[in-house]
Amino acid sequence: MGTWYRSRYKAVSIKTETAYGSSAAPSFAADLLLVENIALTPIEGQDIERRIDLGRSSYTARHLVGRHVQISFDVPLAAAAALAEPPPYARLLRACGLAETVSPPPAADVGVWYSTIESGLESVTVAARIDGMLQTIVGCRGSIRIRADVPAIPYLSVSLVGLYAPPEAGTMVTYPAAPGYVDPTPTSAATTTVSLDGVVLAASSIEVDLGGSVQYVETTGQREVRLIDVAPTATVTAEMDLTARNFFASIDASPIELRLEHVASPEIAIAIRCPAARIGKITLTDIAGASGIQIPMTLSRTPTSPAITLSYRAPTAP
Repeated sequence: MGTWYRSRYKAVSIKTETAYGSSAAPSFAADLLLVENIALTPIEGQDIERRIDLGRSSYTARHLVGRHVQISFDVPLAAAAALAEPPPYARLLRACGLAETVSPPPAADVGVWYSTIESGLESVTVAARIDGMLQTIVGCRGSIRIRADVPAIPYLSVSLVGLYAPPEAGTMVTYPAAPGYVDPTPTSAATTTVSLDGVVLAASSIEVDLGGSVQYVETTGQREVRLIDVAPTATVTAEMDLTARNFFASIDASPIELRLEHVASPEIAIAIRCPAARIGKITLTDIAGASGIQIPMTLSRTPTSPAITLSYRAPTAP
C-alpha cells in the first residue's frame, strides 16, 4: 500500500524574508501560526492551448504557464500578551498591505499601529504542511479581510499568493502550542462597540476588507507577487434606528468615520478606524426578528490619515 496523507492534519508557519523570493526558512517550532480553515492550491496558472495539425493524428497540446501558489486561512483576531508588543501574526499584516509602527512607553500613544500602504510591502515565506506533504512558498504577499460577528470570535481572513515550487514529502510531527498566542476574546455587548459618524450602532456584524489586488507577475528574468491596487471597503449590519440617525439620508454626505473598538484584554483594546467612509446602497435585512440595515461603504484615505488603521493599544487611548 502507498502512503496516504490525512487532510485534517494541517499546519502553517511563516517568516519575513530579508530578500524578496529568498526563503526565510520558517520553523514550525518558532514561527508556527495559529490558523483555521487552511485552503491550499499547490499549483495555479494559465492554460495555453496549441492545436497541432497532423491529419488524423491531430491533437491539442496544453501548457501551464505563470505557475504560482495560493493559500488562504483564518487567524483569530487576538492581541499580544503585552502592550506595545506586536501580535504573533504581525508578519502576515506587514505582507498584506499594512505598515507597522510600535510606540513603546513612555509615548502618549503606547501600542502597536498598522496602517494601509500601497508600496513597500514586505514578503514572507510560508511553509504549509498537510500531514506528510510540505510545500515551501516564497515571495508571498496578500490581502486581509477583517470580520466580526456579534457574539463570536473575530477573525482575519488571509489570502496569500507566492512563487511556485513543487511540494515535497516529509513527516508530520506534533507541534507545541503556537508561541506568543493568547486566547481571543469573543465580541459581545460588553467588549465591542461599533460607531458610524459618532453614532453607536446595535451592530450584529462588521467586515472591513483591505481590498488588495494581488497579482503574480512574470517577465524575463523575474517572478514576483505584486500589490497592483487597493480598494478598501466595509460593511456594517445593524438594527435600524431612524431616530438615532437616518443613514439613508447620509448617502450624499461628506465622508464619515467608521470605528470598531474591541477590548481584547483588560490592558489591550483592538481598534479599527476608517476616517473617510462613503455610504453606498443600503439594504434592509432581518436581525433576530428586528428590522436591520446593511450599510456598504467605500473607504479612502485623507490628506492626513490612511484609509484603515488597525491598532492594539490601551482601552483608554484615542
